[in-house]
Amino acid sequence: MDSFNKNNINSYLKNTVSILTTVFPLALSMGVCSGIGAFSGIIFSIIASIFANESKMKMPIFTAFLIVSYTFNAFGLSTLSVSVIISGLLLIICSLFYKKLKTALYSPFTSAVMLSTALTVTVLFTTDYFGIGAEGNTVTEMLSSYRSLGFHPNWRGVLYGTIVMVIMITFPRKFKKFCKTVNASFIALALTLILNLFLNPPYMKTAINEIGASSLSISSSNIAPNLLEFGKPDILAAVLSGIAMVIPCLFILMSNNAKKKDYIAGGVSNCIFGFACSLPVPELNKKEKISSGITAAAIIALIFVLGASLIERIPVHSCAVVLIVGAWQSISGLKLKNTFSNAVSIICFVLCLAACLILGIVHGIIISALIFAVFCVFARKKATLIDS
Repeated sequence: MDSFNKNNINSYLKNTVSILTTVFPLALSMGVCSGIGAFSGIIFSIIASIFANESKMKMPIFTAFLIVSYTFNAFGLSTLSVSVIISGLLLIICSLFYKKLKTALYSPFTSAVMLSTALTVTVLFTTDYFGIGAEGNTVTEMLSSYRSLGFHPNWRGVLYGTIVMVIMITFPRKFKKFCKTVNASFIALALTLILNLFLNPPYMKTAINEIGASSLSISSSNIAPNLLEFGKPDILAAVLSGIAMVIPCLFILMSNNAKKKDYIAGGVSNCIFGFACSLPVPELNKKEKISSGITAAAIIALIFVLGASLIERIPVHSCAVVLIVGAWQSISGLKLKNTFSNAVSIICFVLCLAACLILGIVHGIIISALIFAVFCVFARKKATLIDS
């Protein structure tokens, strides 16, 4: 009996630590680098710890994040709210034609959207990695801002970011068992925070891009300035964002042979929680998930209340690299192989990438869907001719 209780306690503690160290650093980094704010990132990490990953089929992590953050920053909370409603309605409609849509997809093309997203994340957040200070919601806007600013990196920040990159790539390979419990991104942020505390004490006033106290305040104008301004929504933008939220659900869930109930559950969680459910949470059974998730959420809240002064000293450079490396690590080798499996899928990927980089993630995803539709029809017709 004692052994049983001990095993339960150990499992509970491991699960709690796993959720905490996986969700918190990624949510914080997303909030900081997307412009939504560190406070919002902490709130979303609490939500994700409790509610995320109810379905075994995980949603496209960074695609959902980019769509939600872009819509929020460019058009405000009211437009984002309408887009969530629209995506929910589209999700229901798509579920009615689930089997027909599933058979229409051609799997090599579906992996291209994930790779395009990873490249988009890399371009968007490299400016935070180097500390250049470029601004914009799309890659073209970022590159235009970059050209006007020139290349003037903050080399101490680059050092922090590079340390994060090395840890996130090498640590999981060297310590596989340990990393199943403690996520490498948490270790990386903690280490660069400690380095920054020693190398950059407040009295030195060394120029370094840190999260800052203002981004942790809900009343600050620096965090989500349109959070409380629920004005008239931009209907066209809401429709496009709603469509863009649903498209990755179709591509990824259907291509992974998801059951209809998993597709609906994953899609609903993505639409309702948006930003929060774009975070990965370790696979647990329901009882472990609830108890460990609530505990992890409570610890995150406690860290914020007691350690806000430390959180504000975390380098933004480190947060940017957490997102960049995380985006690439979310792509499996099989998906990468499928993307370059034949000439047609390569052309599809190049067009998808160009759309995402030039037009932005929302319009890029929609254009990619149209490209995918054309290529899927072409591939099916070609396969039919060969079989006949």
